Amino acid sequence: LTLKVGDTTIHCLWTPGHTPGQLAVHVPEERVVFTGDTIFSGCQTWLMTSNVDQWIEALERIRALPDVQYLVPGHGPVVTLDYVNTQRQVLLQWKGAVAEAVAKGWSREETIERVRFDDKFGPVDVGQAYMMDHIQNNNAGSLWDKLTALNYAKGR
Repeated sequence: LTLKVGDTTIHCLWTPGHTPGQLAVHVPEERVVFTGDTIFSGCQTWLMTSNVDQWIEALERIRALPDVQYLVPGHGPVVTLDYVNTQRQVLLQWKGAVAEAVAKGWSREETIERVRFDDKFGPVDVGQAYMMDHIQNNNAGSLWDKLTALNYAKGR
């Protein structure tokens, strides 16, 4: 959807991944994209309801926008377009670590206990310090659920 308000263009861009209905808003005249939760800047990323593959595609859609300088994330400080690479790596590292746990035959509980990124991807967002265990446990558990369901569907 593209809106024109005076001299300002507003492009609404569907960016599913974090959630199915995720949207970003691109304002080309300002060289900015309001990413919502497609970007978690400098803080822990929540993966509970996510589809990591769609999320990575959404990041690539944002990266492909012309003349973008700044991203206004759903969490954390404003960043430049280069931060798409950082967010992509966070997603790939989480998915890779849980995929490795599944390949090793770890149970859901073992995966939740052993796959954690408390110290790697920054603190939780401001005012949510009490949520670290919740984020870590639910990220690992939800990815384990999705990956084991996918393996089951493929007959592995």
